[in-house]
Amino acid sequence: MGIAAMFFVTAAVMSQKDYAIFASTYALASLLGTVAGYGYGQRILSESRSDNAQTMSTAMISIQLMIAVALCGPGLFYTVLFNGDVLVFFGIYIGVISQSLANSIQAVFRSKHRHWDDAILRTSSRMLLVVVIFFAAMLGVDSPKYFAVFFLISSLLELMASLYWFSRSFNFRTEIELLRQIKFEFRSGLIFLFDVMMQRIFGTVDILIVNAIAQPEEIATYIIAQKFAQLFLVGLQAIMNAQLPILTEAWANQFTYGAYRKETIKTYAMSAANGFIGFVGMNLVANSAIIELAGSNRVDASMVFAIFGIAVAIRSIGSAYELKLISSGNQSLRVRINFIGALMLCIVLPISSNFFSSTGAACAILFVWTFSSCQLLHAVQKVKIG
Repeated sequence: MGIAAMFFVTAAVMSQKDYAIFASTYALASLLGTVAGYGYGQRILSESRSDNAQTMSTAMISIQLMIAVALCGPGLFYTVLFNGDVLVFFGIYIGVISQSLANSIQAVFRSKHRHWDDAILRTSSRMLLVVVIFFAAMLGVDSPKYFAVFFLISSLLELMASLYWFSRSFNFRTEIELLRQIKFEFRSGLIFLFDVMMQRIFGTVDILIVNAIAQPEEIATYIIAQKFAQLFLVGLQAIMNAQLPILTEAWANQFTYGAYRKETIKTYAMSAANGFIGFVGMNLVANSAIIELAGSNRVDASMVFAIFGIAVAIRSIGSAYELKLISSGNQSLRVRINFIGALMLCIVLPISSNFFSSTGAACAILFVWTFSSCQLLHAVQKVKIG
């Protein structure tokens, strides 16, 4: 929520040109940060029944840091090539890497069902960011550089707090043969990285595509609607954090099939509730004064929000099927479905954005999410899970 608040505030205080640069720079840094994270947060959750998953390997941290350093060059090249702000990129990129490391560490708490510890770390960091950016906006701050610095500071504090909290209960595993363990972690983590990358296409690649095609006002309309949609999709991450370890353990134990089915029904109910809240929330925003943040054309902006409302509802239902595939060991099947969806998005989104601007971009998201959810449902029925 802190990230969404940052984008809402910057939309109100920045010019449309500065806002487009800031949003596209964050999308680029977030995409690179996802690669650097290497999917370890999800991997730790899905392997929570393993004793090794209860601690953090030094090889995992080493891989994330090496990838982060390696990706800094390409990110800087892209920023300069498209006339971005180098200082803004560095501030956001280091902040994103810090959050990626913190997320991997916090995943250990989630895998141990210590969600309260995880919630404290995340909430305190996000609340600090929200308070600082609101005070900055009230003081008239409108430069992207300052907001990049605010994001960097809150992210570094979250990482330091996570390390301290982790050290009180756990220890990092020191590998005897670190290089060999790094190679093993690199190979075994590829499937999780690819899976997470396919999920993070929304919020990163889509913004970069729209930013390259649409006009500044249309870019602002799409980004604001997209950030509101992400705000309502936050609940899906909470559902995954809570349910994935439980579903994985229940599936692994053949004597608790009834428990697995019970948890599956609970997951469906929570996902459906999240979708309903998202659909209603997006339509309420579409008919409120908040819509003015998304540009001067209120009618077009309201249409974009309404389309995203439907997309959030469909995406929420699809996420429940994803959890069933992951917990039952069918990760590769889910990856293939998400890859097809990501490929379709990269094809459909530029075309629809070029002809119908932000409305076309929202329709492309709705189309891809509907297609992916249908494929996920078919996959669950085909492998007869639960």
